[in-house]
Amino acid sequence: MLRALIEKNFWLKAFSLMLATLMWLAVSYNAGLETLPGRRSTEIKREVASLPVMMLSTVAAVDRDRVQIEPSHVKVQVSGEPERIQALKSEDVRVFVQLQPGQKPDGPIAVEVVAPQAVSVTSVLPNAVLLKLAESP
Repeated sequence: MLRALIEKNFWLKAFSLMLATLMWLAVSYNAGLETLPGRRSTEIKREVASLPVMMLSTVAAVDRDRVQIEPSHVKVQVSGEPERIQALKSEDVRVFVQLQPGQKPDGPIAVEVVAPQAVSVTSVLPNAVLLKLAESP
């Protein structure tokens, strides 16, 4: 019975196996090109250090002058086309934390980053900051 399964349409099965193998080789070869040493990538990375963290809030009751952000600066790593990354200024990258309505400025909050078009943010260190309310005098 097993022999009959193999011998029925043998050449069609052999052709299908060969075609599947060729397709797998083509895909794995193209995927491997990106990691080959000596091959130039079209993207470069850059670290933008010491960016100040701003606080955005739609809550009118929050006095921004009383809120302390710790740490007050973060490092952001970006990647993109060489022309865009080389022309990038630190002012072009915006780092902020956003308070939602009803959220108190107390505790850790995730850092958000806005970069120019065609520039990708690859990492933010630290990725969260601590907000503290300063005591009133």
